[in-house]
Amino acid sequence: MKKCNKCEILKPLEDFHKDNRYNRKSHRARCIMCEKAEKKSYYAKQGRKYKLSTQYGLSENDYQDMLEKQGNQCGICGCYADDYKEYTGRYLAVDHHHVTGGIRGLLCMQCNTKMAFIDGYESRITRYRSTIPTHYMTFDQLERSNNRNNEYSR
Repeated sequence: MKKCNKCEILKPLEDFHKDNRYNRKSHRARCIMCEKAEKKSYYAKQGRKYKLSTQYGLSENDYQDMLEKQGNQCGICGCYADDYKEYTGRYLAVDHHHVTGGIRGLLCMQCNTKMAFIDGYESRITRYRSTIPTHYMTFDQLERSNNRNNEYSR
């Protein structure tokens, strides 16, 4: 049994993570539940800032500058960042190319998801378009065919 330093409740050792730092064969001072609660509150405050800096190399000021340059809206559909945040509870996503990692702008989740899909299938789409057979009907042929079918159906 051990007492948690945070909630001050006496709990069994199974409720504490093992602390193997510095070759100590003991358990941490805080119980698992208190550690989870502390991490959750910490990442709620620091998580976005941490992700911006580590994944994209941006500070909060860089993000705000990009947002101002885009007119405070999504780079594709034009929804306003404030309305989007109020409606979804999310900030505009940092759009980056998944291969090169280059930052392209700020997008709402729907537009960012579509861009990720296009990036993933761009080479396949190009290959498909280059192999489309030329024996398909042109627009004029298709229109004439539809007109003929309409004449027969009268």
